[in-house]
Amino acid sequence: MLNTLLDSVGLSQFTHIWLGEPGTVMSAIAVVGAWQGVGYVMILMLAALVNIPGSVLEQSVIDGAGSVQRLRYVIIPLMWSAIKTNLVLLIIGSIKVCDIVYVMTGGGPMYSSEVLTTYMYTTSFKNGSFGLGSAIATFIFLFAVALTLITNKLLKKESIEY
Repeated sequence: MLNTLLDSVGLSQFTHIWLGEPGTVMSAIAVVGAWQGVGYVMILMLAALVNIPGSVLEQSVIDGAGSVQRLRYVIIPLMWSAIKTNLVLLIIGSIKVCDIVYVMTGGGPMYSSEVLTTYMYTTSFKNGSFGLGSAIATFIFLFAVALTLITNKLLKKESIEY
């Protein structure tokens, strides 16, 4: 679809086989993954934004806060739990990504889009090495837990009540 768009606007020199070239395949998969996850992220952020009381925002305007100050000192701190939740979910989702990679490329071309989960699937179900596949799955789980704990530790802030 992108190649058709580029052709129609006269930029045919920029067309590629996006999923067939090792240099562009991960970028193409990342764009699709971002498109898939943006709705969920936006719903969580919108829910957090709607829950900010209007009186708090009004008080910040009365106190003389500009729009940047209001964003930095009022809105972001009150949305911090949603930001942290989104970040943890995105990190875990990026570790366990399998479906998009497997459907779009199957790990190719030349294993350039191979990720841990597709490697685990190939090892277990195509090569029949279930023990190694289980070890890879255990590593993926422990890696996700470790990254979640590190993220929670780094983003720990006192909760703000209003």
